[in-house]
Amino acid sequence: MARSRASSVIWAVFAGLIVGAGAGAGCGVSDPGDPTTRCSEAADCTANGPCELATGATCDENGLCHYLPKQCNTPPAPTCAGENVYRAFASTGTCQGDGSCTYAPYDSACPNCATNCAGSCDGVVCNDVQGGCRAAGRCVPGGTCFYEKAPEQSACDDSNLCTYGERCSADGHCVGTTVSCVNDPGTCGARRSCNGTSTCTTSYPGTNTACDDGNASTYGDRCNGGGQCVGTPITCTSSSSTCGLKRTPNGTSSCTEYYPGPSTPCNDGNLCTHTDHCNGAGACTGTSITCSNSSGACPVNRSCNGTSSCTTTYPNNDTMCGNSGNCYVCRSGSCVTGCPSGERCASYSGSYYCE
Repeated sequence: MARSRASSVIWAVFAGLIVGAGAGAGCGVSDPGDPTTRCSEAADCTANGPCELATGATCDENGLCHYLPKQCNTPPAPTCAGENVYRAFASTGTCQGDGSCTYAPYDSACPNCATNCAGSCDGVVCNDVQGGCRAAGRCVPGGTCFYEKAPEQSACDDSNLCTYGERCSADGHCVGTTVSCVNDPGTCGARRSCNGTSTCTTSYPGTNTACDDGNASTYGDRCNGGGQCVGTPITCTSSSSTCGLKRTPNGTSSCTEYYPGPSTPCNDGNLCTHTDHCNGAGACTGTSITCSNSSGACPVNRSCNGTSSCTTTYPNNDTMCGNSGNCYVCRSGSCVTGCPSGERCASYSGSYYCE
């Protein structure tokens, strides 16, 4: 359907405002052809026309002034234009040669306007332009807004950096494709942010960012600017002895030092001690035990074995003992008769025998 003439006027005004600033006639100098009267900086641009603004003016490389256009965005309040006619005005107007603004009127039928429509648009602001998909709207009877829509698929800007490729929809909304920009886990992981395109802007925390690489054998951990946490390595060497000084890393530039305590078993190399353990000062100590040999005809040999008891060794059984020849022999450390049961030890001419 073709637009009405009034609708076309609104859209033309709206489109003209989007175009932006222009150069005024004469560009703020009395004689544009005279180089001595051209501008050298923005402060020289003070000869703006009635529909131009000195504020924000710029001076280009050719010495010409460029002024921002005067904005006409304060239309008259809606009013009754007759007993049954309600008149609203376009939200944006056109600047005239004398600097005044004119706004296109829009009449709507409203029976008994003074009673039913007057004041219904008081305080209503129609500026939901949807990123360029609508012209500034106007209020209609009942206090609602009417907008002239841009052609479908026109480029627009929804002001959301996490969408891209925005286009105007058939109902005048600015719609884009959503992109998700998610940070990597960890202190040094990639940081991703939306930038209004189909890709994300990626950055990494710099080398002044403290982190933890989870390795106790490094210290002063910092991000490397490429997504990794890196620290300075440290080596902590312990004594090879069970009870010797132990050194362990702790995430700093020094090592934690300690001696194993009494709960740590060890071996002091002495068979005449038992229950050896570290003493917390670097030494291995145990409880002493004494193993003494016995005397007599069948002496018992006792030796240390690293436990709380001694290893006992007896003379071989049937080893002769005493001075009675083979009548008496050693048995389990005692000197006992060696004669068979029922016989006795007898002597004859200095010899001993069983009978």
